[in-house]
Amino acid sequence: LTNIKKAVAAGQPLTIEQMIALVGYAWTGEAGDEYCCLTQDADYVYAGLYTTPVKVIKIDKSTMTTSAAWTGEAGENDCPALTQDADYVYAGLHTTPAKVIKIAKSTMTTSAAWTGEAGENNCPCLAQDADYVYAGLYTTPAKVIRIDKSTMTTSATWTGEAGEEYCRTDPGRRLCLRRAWYQPSQSDQDSQVDHDHLSHLDGRSR
Repeated sequence: LTNIKKAVAAGQPLTIEQMIALVGYAWTGEAGDEYCCLTQDADYVYAGLYTTPVKVIKIDKSTMTTSAAWTGEAGENDCPALTQDADYVYAGLHTTPAKVIKIAKSTMTTSAAWTGEAGENNCPCLAQDADYVYAGLYTTPAKVIRIDKSTMTTSATWTGEAGEEYCRTDPGRRLCLRRAWYQPSQSDQDSQVDHDHLSHLDGRSR
């Protein structure tokens, strides 16, 4: 415990085991609730599960127990990405075509959904601002879809150049893509995408 207190004081990241020891609580899913992505607000943690159909679990931070759960419809499977704002959780699904589900926090029910066009498959990462959700797609070339929160329709699309493949998030929660994924000499060359203008940060707009 002394080492944990020192780590917290120094601002160092904790392991899962250290966090459980410090807080004293852990949430465990039911049988079949495997793998998860996370987002959170002041009172709750939201866990997106890699299940069929997909689930998003609302977990009370104070007790680390399930407060509510959302379950997708038939064909809505596997949630590798979550983001949230004051009223909604947005779940990116690993489907063909990709889907982003807008879930009301208060009721944990579907409010609206965005579905990609043909070839816009699999959403492994999400980001959001006041007006839009940004969906990074696992496509060749990579795509980032700007989705209007109010209508859950496509507002704009960024498409990568040849060799700019597969969108993901980096540890700083920025939308990134991998250039020339299968070429080891370039495997560490990540590009960042400007959310406001849907362009490369080096200025190459789409």
